[in-house]
Amino acid sequence: MTSDTNEQYIRFEGFRTGSKAVAIPVEFFNELMPTLNNGIEIRVVLHVIYMIFRKSGRIRAVSFEELINETSLRSALSEDTYRIQIKEALDRGVQVGALLECHLDEGDFLYFLNNESGRRQYQQIQMRVLSFSKESQIGTSINLNKTTPIIVYEQEIGTITPAIAEAIREAEDTYSTEWIIEALNLASTNNARSWRYVDAILKRWNREGRNNETNWRNNESTDPYSHLYRRR
Repeated sequence: MTSDTNEQYIRFEGFRTGSKAVAIPVEFFNELMPTLNNGIEIRVVLHVIYMIFRKSGRIRAVSFEELINETSLRSALSEDTYRIQIKEALDRGVQVGALLECHLDEGDFLYFLNNESGRRQYQQIQMRVLSFSKESQIGTSINLNKTTPIIVYEQEIGTITPAIAEAIREAEDTYSTEWIIEALNLASTNNARSWRYVDAILKRWNREGRNNETNWRNNESTDPYSHLYRRR
């Protein structure tokens, strides 16, 4: 590598303590990556996972237009042919089964991860149970500095796994963000750091409402969820 090439890059200083993590399913490394032909395909599929992980709201998918406007992705590709490179990589991702592609009426494409949640939403879009618009998609992209259930889980409960990330996303289809965050904080307060406990809180609130929570919040003897965890 020449010195001219070296000057194009700034040395990475290392991962920062407390930085947010993106949950990558182990199947990506064990089963999927060997089927992708080159670094561009790997980079684009990883970027789809990254962008979907940042989504909030009902539809968790990314459009082709979003991807071609993602600066960190474009910077690694040829400026003259990046649109073609990204589309070819997405096509490969669909071909090998990593992604699901919807053709939108306005000529764009929408991509879902081929997981349980993605397959369900893909089918709902196809059957027009769910509708998609560019305006609603813009609204679902979140600022990473904004408090979200996934960020609060990492801060209060523990490491996000693919299963936990999926459970949180499914909960967001049923409960408000405020409820989920409050339930996560309550679980942390009660030293009951598990999604099972959080899910029990949400189901109780959905069934009975959130009245009188303060009467038992810090009292083990009146905590209706105490059977779900062990005190240390």
